[in-house]
Amino acid sequence: KYFLLPHLASLASEYEITLVANFSEDSAVHFGRLAVRVNHLRLVRRVRPFLDVIALVRLWRLFRWGRFDAVISVTPKAGLVAALAAFVARVPTRIHWFTGQVWATSRFPARGILKAVDRLIVRLITSGLVDGPSQLRYLRDQGIDRRQKLDVLLKGSISGVNPGRFKADGKTRTRVRNELGIPAESPLILCIGRVTRDKGVLDLAYAFAQIRKDLKAELLFVGPDEDALSPEIDKIVASSGKRVTILPETDSPEKYLAAGDLLCVPSYREGFGTAVLEGAACGLPSIVSDVYGLKDSSIPGRTGLSYPVGNREKLAEALSRLAASSSLRANMGEEGRAYALRHFSQQDIVREFSVYVEHQLNRQRSGSWA
Repeated sequence: KYFLLPHLASLASEYEITLVANFSEDSAVHFGRLAVRVNHLRLVRRVRPFLDVIALVRLWRLFRWGRFDAVISVTPKAGLVAALAAFVARVPTRIHWFTGQVWATSRFPARGILKAVDRLIVRLITSGLVDGPSQLRYLRDQGIDRRQKLDVLLKGSISGVNPGRFKADGKTRTRVRNELGIPAESPLILCIGRVTRDKGVLDLAYAFAQIRKDLKAELLFVGPDEDALSPEIDKIVASSGKRVTILPETDSPEKYLAAGDLLCVPSYREGFGTAVLEGAACGLPSIVSDVYGLKDSSIPGRTGLSYPVGNREKLAEALSRLAASSSLRANMGEEGRAYALRHFSQQDIVREFSVYVEHQLNRQRSGSWA
């Protein structure tokens, strides 16, 4: 529901679409508005051998009897299961969209196993996409895409940014700050996404606790606390006399971005910084770690600041610099918005993906590849 809705709406105008996912009641409502068939599949993020085998068999049956012309998958687990099922079911066009590598921060033996999974996915698909140029270079450097089956749409991202949804909004800014009890004059630092160790949220909490006490900044996390880190974050920040707010997952990140002053993405791994683009469209500068996936969505020194991943002192310096200067935030935010809208328009990305899918189907129909 975060990335695929615009793509599905576009594809459904040209093709018969069957959408397979582990649907909650909430997400089913989103997709129920589209002209697509919906098929629930119990597939979870973590490895669950029994459930995963059942999901594989169910997908194989669906693909075999549905006689699909193409199967498109997104996310690592779905990519493996769908690629295997589609290959065995002889689906002629098999596309996977890589959106980040779990193994980038893993250690032996997990790293080797997970890398082998990505290599297997590339062998099983007929073509694939990566959501950023730096990620594509990384995959090729790591030997994942030896046959060069993968590509990037335009300058990257999975769905671009919608300027009609993500924009500066003074009324929303005032309303949300009043709801959260954040003073109008306090710089608000945002971190939007899953609250996990890999996302660097503890680094951000420590860095925020270090910034000088006379700087009355506020910190807001918005996203599901998958690693149950809220108590630890509260403890880290409370020791410095500062305040942090942690909110659950939201379908309206734009309202919090409208209320913020700068966005921080301190990830240890990231496929592409979609949140950075959304923040930029709202006029927010960004502070990002220097991992490969964030190098395509920001320009250090122009649309925000960058720091060495895991370096809490450098992160604190960047926070202090941007939080203390409203003029620097305004200048970087203005350039960031122009950069996001010029290179990552959702309309352009959606159109390009439709062209890509049509091209892959035409290649299959012409019999130019196995």
